[in-house]
Amino acid sequence: MNETSESFSPDPIELPSVQPSRLKFDGPKGPLFKALAEARKHYLSLTADSSANVQLKGGGGYKHSYADLDTVIKALTPGWVAAGLAVMQFIDGNDVITIVAFDESSVTISCPVPGYDTPQQMGSGTTYIRRYQLKAVFCVNDSEDDDANAAQGNEATIQKTPKVAQSSGPGIPEALAAEVYEAAKKNELPKTEFLALANKQAGKPWVQYDEADARKLLGVLRGGS
Repeated sequence: MNETSESFSPDPIELPSVQPSRLKFDGPKGPLFKALAEARKHYLSLTADSSANVQLKGGGGYKHSYADLDTVIKALTPGWVAAGLAVMQFIDGNDVITIVAFDESSVTISCPVPGYDTPQQMGSGTTYIRRYQLKAVFCVNDSEDDDANAAQGNEATIQKTPKVAQSSGPGIPEALAAEVYEAAKKNELPKTEFLALANKQAGKPWVQYDEADARKLLGVLRGGS
């Protein structure tokens, strides 16, 4: 299992206009808590793959890195699937709602979107809350993190690291992953058969492979033992 970073880092921007989140449980908590614990065993590494150069209203600025919403969801999804959790996020009026459900149990988190003057500010504030609700309920953290600058009137230039189209294990060097993909292509393996072979070979899905697992699979694809 690849542990998600648990290091604490203070939020560089305060959000005085954001009201405290409201939390509500429905059904027995025990089954839900057990499912959350099971999900934690299957998280992928949560890496800060985006950065922002922030210009503060009062002058000056700083640069910070963070995991964007898409990265957070991809890191947590294997846990949701393994534990049988259903996760929904939507906007109801002026509130961002996140619901995590298991069987007849669920927890609902709601938080108002901070004040905004433009649709861009609203989108920034909404994305900010969605990420933090997910990271809070699933107890994960990435790094110094803030993309709600637009909601505060600060200007932020977002830079995202291009993502590899085909997902690979978090412990696999990109060059090695490319070799594995090329070997699978030469064997004319469709994606479903490749994933099935990977799971059979190491007893775990391709997205959980480490470098040693990938090298063994590469040997199999190339006709070795």
